[in-house]
Amino acid sequence: GAGERLQPVRTSDLAQITGIPRETVRRKLAALARDGWIRQGDAGWLLEVDRLDPEVRAFTLRSIRNFLQ
Repeated sequence: GAGERLQPVRTSDLAQITGIPRETVRRKLAALARDGWIRQGDAGWLLEVDRLDPEVRAFTLRSIRNFLQ
């Protein structure tokens, strides 16, 4: 909803969370960036939420909240 904001995530954090080697994560993120799904900011990678269907966006936010709880 309005005012909700996703936080950037670093390559090293994704590698640690997933157990995937950092270089593999970097290559996958680069491919997603080339396709316009994410972008790299100063503090890490950000999802381009405007590209998501509103239902997918709501599902993603619920999934992230459930994962963090």
